[in-house]
Order: sequence, then structure tokens, then C-alpha cells
Amino acid sequence: MLQTGKGGSMEKCIFDRMMVVPPETARLLAQTWLDAWNERDFEALDALYGEEILYLSPLANEVIEGKKDGLVSGKRKIQDYFERCHARWPDDRFELLGVYAGVESLTVVYISFGGRQLCEVMILNPRLKIKKVYCNYLLP
Repeated sequence: MLQTGKGGSMEKCIFDRMMVVPPETARLLAQTWLDAWNERDFEALDALYGEEILYLSPLANEVIEGKKDGLVSGKRKIQDYFERCHARWPDDRFELLGVYAGVESLTVVYISFGGRQLCEVMILNPRLKIKKVYCNYLLP
């Protein structure tokens, strides 16, 4: 279970109205996500996403044959997508550059996939599970 900096759990940080994600929660979620990716811990990654996950990334078009819209939807498909990424880049590790907190969202900036700089805007559901992701790449 994710622990906040104040000793509580993120699962107790449920919100019922729009709110700014607290900095310690944003940092914790980003670090937990990054660690799970780097450790190839698919169970831990899966626990961070809501059932309704919509993941939008140009990389999906490269990794999933025939994909043209960059959309991966649902937990099963996102897990398959992550496994494909790990198979394609088995030695890849994310390096965290920064975390930004927003209203019901956070943005994680990192380096991955051959040194490319990326940012993922993660929209959260009321239970602080990731429900939508916009993955963006720094242009050359």
C-alpha cells in the first residue's frame, strides 16, 4: 500500500470534489510508478491504474501492430502494452526529472527509451488511481 509522507495511506486520500493533489502524494505516486516500471513489477504497476484507464501515447503506435490512434484502454490492454514495451526495451530504465501537481492530476517528467525525454500527464479518479494518461515526447 502506498504511504503518504504523513504516515497515512493514499487509499485514505479519497476526494469527492475537485482538489489539488498534495505535493507529497504526487511525489509518492510518481516514485512508486517509476520504481514499479524499473523493477518490472507489473502487479505494482497494475495497482496504480483504475479499471477505466485510457492511455494515449504516440509510442503505442510503434509497439502495437496496426495501432494508429495511440490509445490503449482498459487495465488488461495497458498491462499487455507495458509488457510489450519491456520486451522491446528490456534494459530500459526511467530516470525521474520532475513531478508537477495539479487539480486531480500530476505530471511526471522523465528520461526513457533511448534517452528520450517524456512527460506523462496522469489524471486521477477519486480513489487516486490513474484513469487517463497523456504521454508526450520532447521534440528534437
